[in-house]
Amino acid sequence: MSYYFTEKIGKNHQDFLSIKYFPKFQGKLLLFSLLLLIFFLQMNAQKASAYQAAGYKSKPFVRVLCYHHIIPGTLPQGATTRAVIPLSEFESQMKYLYDSGYYTASLKDLAEFIYGNKKLPEKTVLITFDDGYESNYVYAFPILKKYKFKAAVFIIGNRISDKSQPYDPNKLSFLTFSEIKEMFGSGLVEFGSHTFNAHEYRGPKPALLSMSKAQIEEDFASQASVFSKNGIPAPSAIAYPYGRYNSAIKEAAKKFGYTMGFTITEGFVYQNSNPFALNRIIIPPGTNIPAFKSLLKDSYPEMPPGFKNSIVLEINSRTAYIKGRPLLLDACPFIEKGTTMVPLRFIAQSLGGGVEWIPAERKITIITPKTTVELRAEPAESPIRQSLSQEASDLCRREALVNGQKVLLDTPPLIKNDRVMVPLRFLSETLGFEVKWYGALKMVEIKKPGV
Repeated sequence: MSYYFTEKIGKNHQDFLSIKYFPKFQGKLLLFSLLLLIFFLQMNAQKASAYQAAGYKSKPFVRVLCYHHIIPGTLPQGATTRAVIPLSEFESQMKYLYDSGYYTASLKDLAEFIYGNKKLPEKTVLITFDDGYESNYVYAFPILKKYKFKAAVFIIGNRISDKSQPYDPNKLSFLTFSEIKEMFGSGLVEFGSHTFNAHEYRGPKPALLSMSKAQIEEDFASQASVFSKNGIPAPSAIAYPYGRYNSAIKEAAKKFGYTMGFTITEGFVYQNSNPFALNRIIIPPGTNIPAFKSLLKDSYPEMPPGFKNSIVLEINSRTAYIKGRPLLLDACPFIEKGTTMVPLRFIAQSLGGGVEWIPAERKITIITPKTTVELRAEPAESPIRQSLSQEASDLCRREALVNGQKVLLDTPPLIKNDRVMVPLRFLSETLGFEVKWYGALKMVEIKKPGV
């Protein structure tokens, strides 16, 4: 509102203040104009203060982007992976960073930012790639060189080889040592660890979580040997496979000289962030520039007024707010049979619950100091559901355990577009929150009672 009236005054200021048109009221009009100007300046100052209180002028942070595999064309129809991105999208995103004046940090820059409180430009990103696919060399590396961008690649040691064959974009191949040396020699690309041979599931858990302390250290030692034998500096950082880690993994990382550990928890890296639990932003396929800007926190819509102490989300919108601070969801909330469904990760990010998803068992566990909730998300084509009657299958999916007690859900969790979606109201209220639905706005407000 203040902008509208300021604009009107600005467009008509010649008429408004001209002695030619208002000789009799010159003094009064000048005084009135000055009072209006002071009023609008105060309003804008209050609005700026509100933005700061809501987190729009937050403490310094770095955006750590996470990519995996790049393909030259488009994704096959029906593909749901988040680990593959078309070359055209990657190239346009890098161009946007370049045109917008972003500084691309190195791992050393980020470590100094965290440990030594080194100042970095306001617009800073760390570009990372997981797994060490050969497409990083074939497609990403030329673009990095074009813009003189730095990046870090987290490689899986036992998948790298000296064999050099013509690159086939239809096959999934990994970097060769000669390619790694060329990339490192450019001064633009450095390499971290994605373990030597622990990037897989062994039973219901990622391999690294299933290993003993001795096995973890043996894997780290093998990875160190791969680096030293091929003239690559020892890794200073690890990207945990599947973003999962425990205290034994962190201790082993420290023992082998690592200074940072990266997860795939969505968020930014601040100067008080835990160096061994660093957030990243996975860039999924289909991320156009407006969506990319939102991921970078470059362009968020304004938070609705009056909800500074609440968690707010809107149906069919990927932008949520936690006490005024914007959060980009990995999937849009939607209505399923009268129930608001939200991404599972949102529960951990907004309601403070620890979340575990075991794909092999389709089991969801949400843990807080007072409450443990167990759910299941069976896809329609699963053998378990096919072996049961429709009624029995639905009943099985609707059953939840809250601190060991059975509860029947109105709408069970489901898997949509490769994302696990869970019922918002049930989980929010079970974890001690109040939920309000604003039908006209298609908006949900979540807050602690009495706040």
